[in-house]
Amino acid sequence: MKVKFLGQAGILVESKTCKLVCDPWFSPTGGFLARWHQFPPNDHIDKNYLLDANYIYISHEHHDHFDREFLKLFPKDTPVILANFQTKGFRDDIKKLGFQKIIEVNDWQRLNLADDFEIMVVTDPGKYKEDSSLFIKTEGFKILNKNDCYLSQDYLKKFSNMGIDLLFTQFSGAIWYPMVYQYDTDKKRKLAKSVRERLRDYFISVVNSINPTFVIPSAGPPCFLEDDCFQYNFEENGIFPDQHDFTQQISDKINCTFNMMLPNDDVILENGKIIFENKKYFDFDNKEKLLKDYQQKRSTYINEYLNKIQKPDSNLYKKFSEHFTQVLNSSNYFSSNVGQLIEFDIKGDNGGCWQVDFRENPPKIYNKKIGEPGYRFEIESKYLNLIVNDHINWEDFLLSLRFKVWRNPDIYNGALFALLQYGRDPLLIQRAENYELKSKCPITINVQDGNKMYKIQRFCPHLGEDLKNGTIKNGVLVCPRHQWNFDLNSHGKCIAGGNKDLPIYEVTEIDEAENTGMS
Repeated sequence: MKVKFLGQAGILVESKTCKLVCDPWFSPTGGFLARWHQFPPNDHIDKNYLLDANYIYISHEHHDHFDREFLKLFPKDTPVILANFQTKGFRDDIKKLGFQKIIEVNDWQRLNLADDFEIMVVTDPGKYKEDSSLFIKTEGFKILNKNDCYLSQDYLKKFSNMGIDLLFTQFSGAIWYPMVYQYDTDKKRKLAKSVRERLRDYFISVVNSINPTFVIPSAGPPCFLEDDCFQYNFEENGIFPDQHDFTQQISDKINCTFNMMLPNDDVILENGKIIFENKKYFDFDNKEKLLKDYQQKRSTYINEYLNKIQKPDSNLYKKFSEHFTQVLNSSNYFSSNVGQLIEFDIKGDNGGCWQVDFRENPPKIYNKKIGEPGYRFEIESKYLNLIVNDHINWEDFLLSLRFKVWRNPDIYNGALFALLQYGRDPLLIQRAENYELKSKCPITINVQDGNKMYKIQRFCPHLGEDLKNGTIKNGVLVCPRHQWNFDLNSHGKCIAGGNKDLPIYEVTEIDEAENTGMS
């Protein structure tokens, strides 16, 4: 059998009996409003070879996984495999492309696609974020395409017990912080470094928990080909280290072997052996020049895409108000916890300075400035028009980096972003609310560090992740989901990741001799 790496999170798995293509991303307009592009470029791959696949698997709806334009090229009788997500908008979007057979698979359900070709789909256990991973077992080998789906420590242990031969998992960032925030260069670089370090530590934790034979860093990075974001292609400026930079940092920290597969590289699995065929076509030492060439090649596609975006009508504020009214009504819990004046400074045709006052109960929407905001978003009117007309959701827009943010105080407002990201879907916002409420649950656990036992709140104050699977190093507890850091010796103060502290109810000194069984 053979696995071909297609770039980003894309792979082709081909056995004697089945050909499965996963998350192919090839469109020359990239993704997220033509902002993200494939890196290294994968346009040299023979796309026609993919189109006769027996099955297609799409992990989730993000543009770098769900490439609508490329999927239009496939025969519409090709079965498409999805996780059985509770919300059906993603499935319906695939139906709109004309695919006639969509197979929705339940978590941990084993499905035979052909003789000796078994798959299993597993979704993010949080359930408010709809994403999935794919397990494949064929010809005696086991592959886990985790991509950028979060899996709990319990899930990672299950996969470890299965004995994974190849693990494909995310190593680069997929967020807009801190790039869009209006900090000076030094502060932005310092914050970006902190994010990169947390991502690196998470990658190491995932890999060592699964303990595969080989790991392939994947599901990133994107590259940015417009001048205003071009600097984020280089590690010191953003949260998107490339494969070459990253593998140098983790080679002595993981308990398995890594392989830096690039688009169109193959790995052959047969007779109990795993053989990588790395073509090494991209020269990372010459990265800036190659990216400049890539920029020139893609600029026409980017400009044509952006120029086709329709300008808003004079009723933009009316639609903005209707949109936010629905968002506000989606969750009284999150709406009442924002607690700030939020400004949307809309530039361009039919824009204006509009504010949503979450200090009032219920929050009110104004078409004028009524005070100094805690958060201020600067957005072009044509992009807001896409959002309020449901042509793009807030999360996909935020990932485009096509906006600016100022905030005072400089504190993350989780309730605000929960409303933006999930407020248009009643089921997801309810799940996010339930997950958040777990963080306020007084259930406690005991954790030990050195000769101290800490009685702490069991669930992370951010979004309720179970801290029984957290790690402790030098008195700092790290949440396994978003890598928030809590200093146990400073009353649970959050020192990295966010601004909510971890409740600590009791600290007990442990007799060292008793604790170690020595006297």
